[in-house]
Amino acid sequence: MSSAVARSLRSAPASARRLPGRAVLSRARSTAAVGVADDAEPQGSLFNPTAEHYALRELCAAFVRDEVEPQALEFNRAER
Repeated sequence: MSSAVARSLRSAPASARRLPGRAVLSRARSTAAVGVADDAEPQGSLFNPTAEHYALRELCAAFVRDEVEPQALEFNRAER
């Protein structure tokens, strides 16, 4: 792109720099939850985990304890 074209694009209003056929989302629409039904179940609170969260936490902890830590210890012993 030539410098003259680049300068003209920079000085043009934002609406002129947009590609044809590309809609611009309004700020309100872009920050809203699009496609979420009003009757959707709440996802819960990060400060009040569900039973599934506790089960996942225990599963991850067991995996780390049984699979990752032994390999990490061996790796450290070998000083790789």
